[in-house]
Amino acid sequence: MSTIYSNGTVNVTVPSGEKIAVYSRSAAKIYNRVGYPNYPDTWALLATTTAGTEYLSAAMSAATEIRIEGGPAETYYEVGSAPSIFEPLADQSFADATGLISGLAAAQGGSVEYKGGTSSTAGNAGGAAKLTGGQPGATGVGGAVILAGGAGGATSGAGGAATLNGGAGTNGNGDGGNVDIEGGAPHGTGKKGMVRLRGVQTIAQGNPTAKTVAATLTIAELLTGILTGTHTAGATQAYTLPTGTLTDAGVQMAVGDAFDWVLINLSAAAVDTITLTAGTDHTIVGNPIVQSAHSSTGGIYGNSAQFRTRKTAANVYVTYRIA
Repeated sequence: MSTIYSNGTVNVTVPSGEKIAVYSRSAAKIYNRVGYPNYPDTWALLATTTAGTEYLSAAMSAATEIRIEGGPAETYYEVGSAPSIFEPLADQSFADATGLISGLAAAQGGSVEYKGGTSSTAGNAGGAAKLTGGQPGATGVGGAVILAGGAGGATSGAGGAATLNGGAGTNGNGDGGNVDIEGGAPHGTGKKGMVRLRGVQTIAQGNPTAKTVAATLTIAELLTGILTGTHTAGATQAYTLPTGTLTDAGVQMAVGDAFDWVLINLSAAAVDTITLTAGTDHTIVGNPIVQSAHSSTGGIYGNSAQFRTRKTAANVYVTYRIA
């Protein structure tokens, strides 16, 4: 988010497909540059904002130069695919034992947003937004940070969801931001904090990847989590793992990170096994053969296998059979 001081003016270019949001406690004027053949460019009034109300433009059909003329109050603006403006506050402190920042009480409760500042220079990161528990006494426990959805209504109504999302990638095939959850670092001989999941867990599961002949698997197929194989070749079929380079290109993983996936052999004949084979810089540890569903083989020993694929170095992976 950027600031225009009292009665100031700024020109800003809004890229194609993006919007501009403007907010001020006094009215501000927004113009866009227009040009006609054989005439000098002119500034056409696009909108006049309402004091105390955020203005949000439509997405621009092409890169557009915008001029904002502020009023007596400071004016704030932001450009992006989904820009949003809030009026910044000075640092807050509380004299009471408990401090509270709450949204407006209204027919639809007012929201509260914590947002890092917008970079004013291309290539620089936006400001971080951080919630940190309080500093304890010399032998006390650090203050907790709690993110909780609101309770349901007094007589009915579901509780509010608590959502953690990485930032969306926008222009230029940008990657989405990761969500990292990690226990606290220990000191000395202390124990590292655990990540504890309480209650019922569900995961997103898209359509499994289905194979009927020998194939070189892709990282996108492994990431579906479930692969099925059904063939009638009368012999084992080779499923080759993607190379380490291709695997690295398809995921955002640090060295030591891993993901699990399952291969199910639905083939009927006893000889119709599936053999997982290594790719360049992508090796296998454990039995690579998955038996068919025939009653004399997979019907006894199982016709599915669980694997864990781990990054061991840049562009290098190992897939372990773990079940």
